[in-house]
Amino acid sequence: MNTATTRDPQLTFFEALPDDPNIGFLIAQLQDGEWALASEIIARVFGQTGVKWSDKKIRDLAAAAAPQIISGQLGYRLTRCATVEETSHCVNWLTSQGGKMIARAEAIRRFTHKQIG
Repeated sequence: MNTATTRDPQLTFFEALPDDPNIGFLIAQLQDGEWALASEIIARVFGQTGVKWSDKKIRDLAAAAAPQIISGQLGYRLTRCATVEETSHCVNWLTSQGGKMIARAEAIRRFTHKQIG
């Protein structure tokens, strides 16, 4: 079996683009209050429309909606409704995650380089 072309059937390769019409729906859901909604609540709202979306799909939509939506431990929030502290926390968290991903990639690169010479 050629593992380079075999994919786990449970994995979805959804990627939201900035012009995805569902971003507008997500933004509309967040305009109802000045508080953050947890992804589970957003997923329930989407479920009420008859479409079952995963947390990953919601994360991808929120990421594609940047800079209009920030995320954090409490869920998702419109950036214009967020406090400076909430926005700073989101920016710092994303920067930290990016640094960790780069460090992981470099470790894999060094390991592979040692393996192949």
